[in-house]
Amino acid sequence: EALRQTMTTSPNVGVIVVGLDHFADINNTLGHAIGDRVITEMAGRLVREMGASATIAHLGGDQFALSVDARSADALESAAAGLALAFRDPAHVEGLALHLIGTAGAALAPVHGDSAEALLRHAESAMYRGKERRGSSLTLYDPAHDHHSRQRLALMGELPGAIERGEMRLHVQPKASLAGREVVGVECLVRWVHPVLGIIAPDRFIPLAEQTGQIRHLTRWLLETTARQMRLAEDRGLLLRWAVNISAVDLLSPDFAQSVGDVLRVHGLAPGRLVVEVTESAA
Repeated sequence: EALRQTMTTSPNVGVIVVGLDHFADINNTLGHAIGDRVITEMAGRLVREMGASATIAHLGGDQFALSVDARSADALESAAAGLALAFRDPAHVEGLALHLIGTAGAALAPVHGDSAEALLRHAESAMYRGKERRGSSLTLYDPAHDHHSRQRLALMGELPGAIERGEMRLHVQPKASLAGREVVGVECLVRWVHPVLGIIAPDRFIPLAEQTGQIRHLTRWLLETTARQMRLAEDRGLLLRWAVNISAVDLLSPDFAQSVGDVLRVHGLAPGRLVVEVTESAA
């Protein structure tokens, strides 16, 4: 409502939507009460650093929106520079120093929309685009990429049933020893074979799985499928080391080690044959 009122008197307004990265990890690990404290802490920081130049709102969940006076993309960039100060220091909660990271997307009136609803929607779309790109301080809305936002919503809705429908595939990539000139292991790669979109790479659906809580379900499928293939290979005399990638969300789960052990025992596999890898970005 504040944005609507501003746009009636000033056509030069920009909207920045900020999302806290990996906020679900905090809620899942420390509980929603601690997550609420983190949101409150971040709200106070945004008001302290940006309150004099922006109207600030908590949209819900891990998202904030800022309305700023801006005549150009450069002005939006300058306004967003103040956001870095809000994320500079860690949040100290329950004896932990949580280094919060935010991804920001922006939209500028009137070029990106002439209504409050359009500006908010487009700024949020730009934020999700920024999450895909990673490492971007501010992502400006680009109509050419807007279909990614709609497609993302569609994929989020289809992901929970993708495993049951048999759309996930396990691909293996050989690891060779240059010294011995032989294959010594394999890297397990997950692909989503969508009935309409074809093969979808992990960098498109793994973040969705993390955000929607489906990642543990997907990891269980990966471990079970890998273990079955390991058993088949060993029965044929192929003693290899199989590497699987897991999410940081999996690593934080208190029963993860137990679940891996259970899978290995069911299939009669030596633990040393399985390599668990965490991406450097997650670390």
